[in-house]
Amino acid sequence: VGSPAAELEEVPKFELRPSEDSRLVSVTDESGMAAEKVRMLITRLRHLQRRRAFRRILITSAVRGEGKSLTAANLAISLARQNQRTLLIDGDLRQPSLSKLFEIPGEPGLSDWWREKDSIMPFLRQVDGFPLWFLPAGGILDQPDELLQSAPMAQLLAQLGQLFEWVIVDSPPVGPIADAANWVSLVDVMLIVVRRSVTPKKLLQRCLDSLDRSKIIGLVLNDT
Repeated sequence: VGSPAAELEEVPKFELRPSEDSRLVSVTDESGMAAEKVRMLITRLRHLQRRRAFRRILITSAVRGEGKSLTAANLAISLARQNQRTLLIDGDLRQPSLSKLFEIPGEPGLSDWWREKDSIMPFLRQVDGFPLWFLPAGGILDQPDELLQSAPMAQLLAQLGQLFEWVIVDSPPVGPIADAANWVSLVDVMLIVVRRSVTPKKLLQRCLDSLDRSKIIGLVLNDT
């Protein structure tokens, strides 16, 4: 049996060829201002790492439509393009979007691993050409609480934190469901995405009040 690191190199590959209107600027417009802003975010994260060790980052927001999934995807792609071993997890088990964004819909993923409770390796995919791995959400779960609150899930995130330099989790928004709060307990830190002139201030405050403030390392102001 090979080592987990060796197994990672054997997972199926896929090509990242997004359309121009996908807003995956870290691929379609690497020299543009938006991609440069993502690289600036990475620089700030690295500065923070010098004072506070972390690898597993949750990307969430107060409501849907604020750009958290695009932020998570562009951040993960940019990290990998800097030769950082990166895993992107689609953690929205009710309304996943990253597989569609990457144009590989229908792939099994986290929920399917939960049903089989076996190795995570068969459910990982790697972008061809650079060190970015992707764990899709898999089949939709109506009640993900059992998965997210389980000991196997905590063990999985701990294992993945050892295999990768960065683990980026695209979480559901903070709202009436507990999914985002459950994810918070599985990661080291989190970033809150706020969309200018869209995010209601009261909802943002409610979001901040409901989360573990000690894990919030910053806000990402989107669409400015």
